[in-house]
Amino acid sequence: MSEHPVILITGALTGIGRATAVAFADTGARLVVSGRRVAEGHAF
Repeated sequence: MSEHPVILITGALTGIGRATAVAFADTGARLVVSGRRVAEGHAF
């Protein structure tokens, strides 16, 4: 089992979802993110 959890966050491209994704990434978690805004997704 990995030390780094895999986190799935929907709505992760803006606002609270993005802040949550960044916070988990800073701890070393592996992320799966989704959202509806193409431009923000490419910038992530």
